[in-house]
Amino acid sequence: MSRLLDFGYALITAGLWSLNPAFISKYKNALQPILFTGLRALLALLPTLLLCSLTGFRVEVTPLSILLFTASALIGPGIGDAAYTRAIQVLGGGRAVVVAYTYIFVAQALSVLLGEVLRLGVLVGAVLAFLGLVISAPNNSGNKEASLKNFSYAATASLCWGIGTVLSTMSLHYADPTSLLVIRLGVLVAVFIPAGLLSIHAKKNYSIQNNLRKMIECSGITGVIGWFGGMYFFLLSLATVGTASTVLATALTPILSMITTRGVARELHNYALILGAALTSLGIVVAAFLS
Repeated sequence: MSRLLDFGYALITAGLWSLNPAFISKYKNALQPILFTGLRALLALLPTLLLCSLTGFRVEVTPLSILLFTASALIGPGIGDAAYTRAIQVLGGGRAVVVAYTYIFVAQALSVLLGEVLRLGVLVGAVLAFLGLVISAPNNSGNKEASLKNFSYAATASLCWGIGTVLSTMSLHYADPTSLLVIRLGVLVAVFIPAGLLSIHAKKNYSIQNNLRKMIECSGITGVIGWFGGMYFFLLSLATVGTASTVLATALTPILSMITTRGVARELHNYALILGAALTSLGIVVAAFLS
């Protein structure tokens, strides 16, 4: 029972993160992925600073820790989430989240290479969870003629999230979850807002005046729920149960996302969701009790 409770942080994360693709899909025509990533970080940073003022800022500053903090921010929620936003725009939330959440296996493979033990329960659970993701992939969500380039955005998110997850686990040796979250969000604000503005200026294919209000709305919702709440519990889970078990538990996100994208963004999904949800949930239980 205590092992299952240890998964609580990751399961909360899965629930919070399931709202991201729903709202991104709803507002997708108003979003510029790079600037949107920076604005999300800015609006998530404000409540995170308040929380940090109550818990304290505890960081060990070394050249390695600075490198880890910066890299984990830029690669994971930075490049990864910008690519994820673009994937949702071109594929639809349901399909994009299923492809992107193969990051589970990237993170687990890297964690083993770095010395984390991959237990049999986690391995079996990962297989079941992956089957659940595949089966629950909606046949009528997004563009059926989507090109390889469009899928590459979701694949990029998967790769970056996997690498970023392992870097975050390593970063937690030098900072507590709240302090690390402040640093990561600060890095994203400093890099992605200027980069987004430069990208808009260079390409001249996006109107800030026409889309800013909606982009701020979506940034506030997904920033506070997904990054302040979701990322905080994600880091807590990494510190509690490790990389492999955390990313497995968040495999529930795509299943929940198909419900939220249906309710919020009116995306259509098929009945295979039920079987997919059952397999993914079974995978989580197997990992919890056998690992």
